[in-house]
Amino acid sequence: MDIQKTIQYFFKAFFQGIVISLVIFCVIIGIEYTFGRTLNLNNDLLVEIGYYCVYGIILSTVNGAYFDYINKKVNWIKYSKYRFLISSLGSVILTIIAVFFIRIITEIFIYKVSFNQFIKNEKIGFYLITLLITIIISLFFNLI
Repeated sequence: MDIQKTIQYFFKAFFQGIVISLVIFCVIIGIEYTFGRTLNLNNDLLVEIGYYCVYGIILSTVNGAYFDYINKKVNWIKYSKYRFLISSLGSVILTIIAVFFIRIITEIFIYKVSFNQFIKNEKIGFYLITLLITIIISLFFNLI
């Protein structure tokens, strides 16, 4: 892949990530609003949107690159009965790894938490929502 195609690929992934992030943000905020969340248009909301965008851009880029790769490299005629398993399992594993690194960066560099404190405070709950969203999106793309 030449440099121009690589740049185009990442710009496309970046904008797709923003769109996906904003859609997920609107859905989750809509659900929370339905259950009593008050919506204040302030700096906290912008920070929250920013976090959605960081996660959305990185996760959609990682997963998009993964799906592009396996769609080009795997002989799906030969392995068609394993397509759903291979693509879903790979996507879930990459998502967990990516979320772990996103959390390391945000906690250590933004919130100034030490690595040891970060590891000590990590909980599976931090990954469940992202994992659930990834599974839903993965199902959507695998079933269409």
